[in-house]
Parts: sequence; structure tokens; C-alpha cells
Amino acid sequence: MKYTIKKITNIEDLDFIYTKFIQFSPQKSVFTTTDILKYFFEDLDIYIICKNDKIKSFIYLLKDKEENVVLEPFIYSGILNQPKLLMKNSRYNNEVFKLNQIIVNDIFAKYRQLNINLPLNFSDIRPFLWFNYGEENKRKFKVYPCFTSILDINSKEKIDIFNEIDDVKRRDIKKVLNNEDYKISNKIDLSLMKKFYKDTMDKNQGSFDKNACDKIFDFMETQVIEKKLIQVTTYYLERPIYSVLFLNNEDSSCYLYGSGDVHIKNRYAGTICLWKAIEESIDRKLKFIDLEGINSPFRGEFKLSFGGNIAGYFNVTI
Repeated sequence: MKYTIKKITNIEDLDFIYTKFIQFSPQKSVFTTTDILKYFFEDLDIYIICKNDKIKSFIYLLKDKEENVVLEPFIYSGILNQPKLLMKNSRYNNEVFKLNQIIVNDIFAKYRQLNINLPLNFSDIRPFLWFNYGEENKRKFKVYPCFTSILDINSKEKIDIFNEIDDVKRRDIKKVLNNEDYKISNKIDLSLMKKFYKDTMDKNQGSFDKNACDKIFDFMETQVIEKKLIQVTTYYLERPIYSVLFLNNEDSSCYLYGSGDVHIKNRYAGTICLWKAIEESIDRKLKFIDLEGINSPFRGEFKLSFGGNIAGYFNVTI
């Protein structure tokens, strides 16, 4: 039987799809929970690929007002494939390739513009590279490698993770913890985080979609009650100077934002914030932390100093 494409137009279908497919996919993330998919449902094009009524792939694409597929405010979007389970490598790889080829040719190629980061663990990029291969003057996808740092915290003690941190960073953490001028808060204060982030982007003339930023923060307000957020703020002499924010699902945390008071430079504030957010992720018995990108020479070195493993993902545009 051939594969069939179904566009999801009923929001209630998401619970079934999550239970039967998404939660088992190797590409699932904090951006594929039912909470976030339902909250952004009106802004998403969602599809499933089925064979014999069995879901084989799940596709979620975030659109702007012009119906273009956009990146912000999600970090990852695009394609979730089926788990391998007991399938042989040859059969699994062949089927995933066929599925992704259908998705690229029959779904992605129909959009006028598209810019997404494919999820972690999406490895076979060939259908994108081979689209209109050898055809001059025809549309082609551009694929760019990106990288993040993954901290494996599964069943590990805090001291084990701490010992993997760079020596200088460990000394900085200990120094702050022994200095009474610093206070560390785990209180959720999204308005503070949002202000820090926008002020930082404005100061650095950074490009970001303000409407997308507003909407993801509105979504995160709904996650406070669900206890799906981790926020840590450093106070120095009673003044908040830096904050980090993680979003988590049932088994992982993802670093979303890290920003501070643009008028204050403090080498310790970001370090202690990140370490305390890691500690809370460990307390929640999560399996790993995605530090969300090491793609600039500034953030990359800082995040890698916490001892994670480098993982690749792909940015795709057309």
C-alpha cells in the first residue's frame, strides 16, 4: 500500500498522535509536546504520513502571516520520523529516506519560502540535497550544518556533572556560592527574562521577531502551572543582573534564553545561573539538557565549558 499524506485540521487529533507516535520518535523535543502544538495550532501546518493506517512520520511547520514557513520562535521544527525498534538498518534507512523524499517533494517544496532547523537526530539530509538535482534554474534547498551541546544527566549525580565542568568555571561557581553579595533565585519571573532579552537584542542590534517573542512568552505563562519551566536569576547586591530560562518535557530540558542587565558586566552571573539550572534539571530526573546552539564563537565556548557533547543539526531554507 502506498504512503498517504494527511493534513491535521482537528486540534483534538494531537493527543492521539502524541500518544501513538510523537513520544516514541527519536526527533521529539520540547517543541513537540501537545501543549505547545495546541497553543500554536493556528500558526502551524501539521501533517502525518501513514501506511496501512500506521503513522510513519509527523510534520509540523510554523507559518507567518504571509504563509511562509519560519524558524522563530521554535528552535526546531520540521520532521519527526518513526523509531527504528526491531527493524533492520537496511529496511529502516530505506523507508525513512522514502518518507523524507515524499515530505520534501510533496510538502516542503510547495511553500514559497521556508527556513527551519530540523530536529536533533535527523541525520539523512539527502532528500533535501537531491531535490531538483542537476536541474538548472530550478528551486533548490540550501542546507547548513549547525551545532549544539548536549549534557547527558541521565541517572547522574550533581557532583559527577560538576566535575566535568571547566576548571575555571568550577572555581567561579564556588566563589559565587561563598560570596554573600550574590543571591540565586529559582522564582519564575518571565517579565524580567523578557526585558533582559529584548534589551540585549536592542543593544547588540540583533535580529529577532518581536511578535514571535511575545507569543512564545505568552505560551510559557501557561507552562508555569505545569511546572515545565526552569528559571534561575542571579542577584548582586539585591539587584537582578542575569537570568536563564529552560523549557522541559518529560525527559529533557532545552535552554531557551539567557540574558542580563545590559548596564552591568559580571563574569560570574551567567555561569552560576546556568549551573543552578542544570542542578534543577538533575533534581527533576531528566535525561539530558540541550544547551541550544554553539554556533557563535562567543556562546559556543561558554556553553561547551560545561562539559557537554557536541551534536549536529541542520538549518534548511528554500
